[in-house]
Amino acid sequence: MTIRERRYIAHGLLIRNGSLLLLHRKEGRYLGGYWDIPGGTVEDKEAPQDAAVREFQEETGLKVVVERELTRQSNIDTEGRPILFVTVTFLVRLADGNDAVVLSDEHDGYEWVQLSELPSFSVVWHVPRAVEALLAERRG
Repeated sequence: MTIRERRYIAHGLLIRNGSLLLLHRKEGRYLGGYWDIPGGTVEDKEAPQDAAVREFQEETGLKVVVERELTRQSNIDTEGRPILFVTVTFLVRLADGNDAVVLSDEHDGYEWVQLSELPSFSVVWHVPRAVEALLAERRG
């Protein structure tokens, strides 16, 4: 297959008191039933880090600040279209200390999960890779 388009997806990984914020994707939607971190499509002329901040606020109501890029991963479209997706995950921190999550209509639940508990959750493929990159940095 010849790739005709490249699309960027940006996510924010938030750790608070040793726990990771996960959002549960609603059934019937793309990747429904899986747990994910806040994020979404980078819009035209938008920087990935700006998209991560925007998507985080849209999906959780939380204001975050990007600390740094953790991972950049690519995959061919899972629906067979000639699109290469580039998923960029940033480590973020709360901008104002407010951690009251208000979910968008894309998700039907959220959890603050200890990193050691992550293997017991059905998470989207990119989440464990981003967490591993963070842990590798810490071991560093």
